[in-house]
Amino acid sequence: MNGLRAICQTVLLALALVLVLPSYASARTCAVSAGAWSACDDDSGNVAVASLTFTPQPAPCGARLDVRVKGHTPTPLEHGTVHMRVMMGPFMARELSGDLCAALRAGGAPCPLPAGDFAYTIGTDLPAAAAMPAGRYRVEYRAQDERGQTRLCLQFPLIVS
Repeated sequence: MNGLRAICQTVLLALALVLVLPSYASARTCAVSAGAWSACDDDSGNVAVASLTFTPQPAPCGARLDVRVKGHTPTPLEHGTVHMRVMMGPFMARELSGDLCAALRAGGAPCPLPAGDFAYTIGTDLPAAAAMPAGRYRVEYRAQDERGQTRLCLQFPLIVS
């Protein structure tokens, strides 16, 4: 009888988790805040970033987030890849890669990006609260040229509350 009771309690707990947690996640308010950025610990490339700002700060989940980057590149940026890794502690939460030119154009920048000073705003729609578990994340963004050489590497904390 006790074994049957334990099974029933386990099933009820599982049902509660399946039915209650998704509604909690979608009903909770959610905000995303980015902390101070820095160059990566390794060779962070030859593109010098002067500032990186996030607007609004904090941003509600499901809303648009604009990332403004200002800096200088001594040589044109063209043909390559961008990689973004999102870590939660020692665990990979998400990893994305894409074409460098597509990323530049998404931010309103030309490709190739000519040598010299630049300032561009890249907008992105944040996922809804249900898709963003609360916690502290570390984001690494790396741009590499067609030879695989790192031209830019930034990291910053991201807090989802």
